Amino acid sequence: MADVSCNKFSPETFLSKTYLKDTSHTSARAVSMPGGIYLDLNFNIGHFSWKTFSAEKIIGSLTYKPRILNFKSIRLNSLDGTMSGSGFLVQNKDRSFISRGSFDLEKLNINKSFTAFQNFGQDFIKAENLAGSLSGTLSVLLPMDSLMHPVIKSITAEGSYLLTDGVLKDFEPIKELSSFIELAELENISFKQIENDFFIRNNFLFVPLMDVKSSAADLSINGKHSFDNT
Repeated sequence: MADVSCNKFSPETFLSKTYLKDTSHTSARAVSMPGGIYLDLNFNIGHFSWKTFSAEKIIGSLTYKPRILNFKSIRLNSLDGTMSGSGFLVQNKDRSFISRGSFDLEKLNINKSFTAFQNFGQDFIKAENLAGSLSGTLSVLLPMDSLMHPVIKSITAEGSYLLTDGVLKDFEPIKELSSFIELAELENISFKQIENDFFIRNNFLFVPLMDVKSSAADLSINGKHSFDNT
């Protein structure tokens, strides 16, 4: 068992410039978690950065045994809020990966979240369309290939969220309601609070029935949206 602390940690400093410039990583080798290592570790990191994501005051504990990394607890400050939770990463015999985690989110800046995670790989709704503060819970099961690329169609997740002081700006799909509501009201919609559950499975995001009271209209909404933008 050991305690590790550092003021700053950036994994990019350990990667070659060629790897960082090659966004496709077609020449990258399969990631292999080491065997013969056993760890029980408490960590404290002042600042962490990876590409467009950064975090402060990261504390937690983890264990490692061959091909199984278990985060028993982790807490960090990021995106103007806090995140905490636990999870694990396992490498399968075919060198693919499976990860699972459960997290609590408190007052994250939703605009900065979409920016840091590059709109979560979709272009239906983007960071520039959103503002507000996001809190909630998230449980996610994430399969990955041997290069640790997420297998999007196999993601399973569920949780609940509370979005406060939200804004929806210049969102083209909502402007299609201009036959019923003045276009000027649809270009910048604000709302005090939206609260609901959500589910992701079989390549779809499912939204249960919820009421939305906004500056443009009061609506009841439910439905599903595929990761193929259907």
